[in-house]
Amino acid sequence: MNLGEVIELFREASGRADLCTTEALAGTLNAKLFLNSGSRYLDEAYPPPQALKWYMKDIAINDYKLEIPGALYIESVDIVNVDGRASLEYKSLAWMKSNYSENISSMDSGTPLYWTPLLIGLSNAQKNLTLTPGVDVYTTQFTYDYQLVAFGSKELYNGIMFMPKTDEIYTLEILAQFVSNTLSANSDTNYWSANYPLALVLAAQLCLEKTFRNSEGVAAIKLSIDDELRGMDHSIVRQESFTASQMEG
Repeated sequence: MNLGEVIELFREASGRADLCTTEALAGTLNAKLFLNSGSRYLDEAYPPPQALKWYMKDIAINDYKLEIPGALYIESVDIVNVDGRASLEYKSLAWMKSNYSENISSMDSGTPLYWTPLLIGLSNAQKNLTLTPGVDVYTTQFTYDYQLVAFGSKELYNGIMFMPKTDEIYTLEILAQFVSNTLSANSDTNYWSANYPLALVLAAQLCLEKTFRNSEGVAAIKLSIDDELRGMDHSIVRQESFTASQMEG
């Protein structure tokens, strides 16, 4: 189902026609808000295998970080060049900062070996700082380690840092769980609207009940979502069982 069809299903299932009118949909408190909130709830509570996707990006010489839009969490990082592919080893941010403690600009370059999730944004108090001289430039507040920061609004981004910094052009291949597409236009679809529209509508109703602090309603809807998605869970178990048996020979 596309968004327009799911809105109609939401209207019939919830009885909240007031959230589905043309006037309401042109505003902010409407069925689209709750459907997108429900989609995000399902992404995090019931992540399907299809949520794992590749993000591939060429990185230039002396690169050491990468921003990844829409990633919920990062599962693995590979690096590829003309010689082949290698998996980078995960390390904590504390380990990276301890073992690569010199200033990034003076570090030796090489083949990246390690990666860590990178908290790439600045706090709300500093989010307007920039790299541009004379325009809220960061040097008015700090001097060093600016290279770790992705300046600008990064609420929808995740990121990684990798070391050593690159000595040539590589392709980074990141396997991560990504959020489902936002539903905006009536023709829009995402994983949940296309495969489990009723679960999406139930999740939207759950988000609606939360606004009324209706804990009993939320608990009842959670049970309904569990039941609706039981088939997906069984499919995941069967796939994992098959994969394990194939790997064992």
